Amino acid sequence: EEGVDVSDCAFVIRFNKFNTTKSHIQGSGRARDENAEIYYFDNHPEEEENKAKRLDQVAKDQDLQLSEKERHRRRLASTKSRPGIYPFHSGDSEVNFFNCLQIVYEYCAKTMGQSFNPDDLFTYSEEQVCVYPPQSRRVVTEMKYPSPVGFITVTA
Repeated sequence: EEGVDVSDCAFVIRFNKFNTTKSHIQGSGRARDENAEIYYFDNHPEEEENKAKRLDQVAKDQDLQLSEKERHRRRLASTKSRPGIYPFHSGDSEVNFFNCLQIVYEYCAKTMGQSFNPDDLFTYSEEQVCVYPPQSRRVVTEMKYPSPVGFITVTA
């Protein structure tokens, strides 16, 4: 979907089924040539183009836009506090989604000194995302961190 921008790309071939209009728009957007062709193996081209047009209409409809007040309310709701869980407070300190990894790295760097290597904290597995063309991604399966009694391991 997202990839190299080739200005004279004459065709795009989509081997695998995609399930979102965003995938259609990004994939077909690779075809930059004026007479470019797009080929689908599992999706219907006209149906996907109609969905993209509808998405564009909805996005431009002023009556469907959220007010600034509603956008602000939803932003606050998305980071809604869960007492004792999220965000975690201790005195004047807070751990949240935006600072948690940095806090773990800083803690490990201070406790382990020069022997700290962030890659040593995580164990990964490969997860197949697509059969053809073959694509996979690394997924964190466990994390370990130093403690006074040795390393503690947390599994996903």
